[in-house]
Amino acid sequence: MNYHPVPDCSHKKAYETEARAEQVARHQEQKTPGLSLRVYYCDGCGMHHLTSRPLMW
Repeated sequence: MNYHPVPDCSHKKAYETEARAEQVARHQEQKTPGLSLRVYYCDGCGMHHLTSRPLMW
C-alpha cells in the first residue's frame, strides 16, 4: 500500500514563482502599515506561500 500525504497547505494561496510571491507580499505590505511578510517554498505542494511569521533558527 502506498501512502501519499496530502499537503496541509490547501487553504493557503500559492504562487508558482518566488518572484510573483514577493510581488504580492510587497503589495500587501504597502496596503497594510506594519505588516511584514516573507515568502517560503513549500515542499508539500511545490509552490510558494506567504507568512508573517519570522524565521526561527
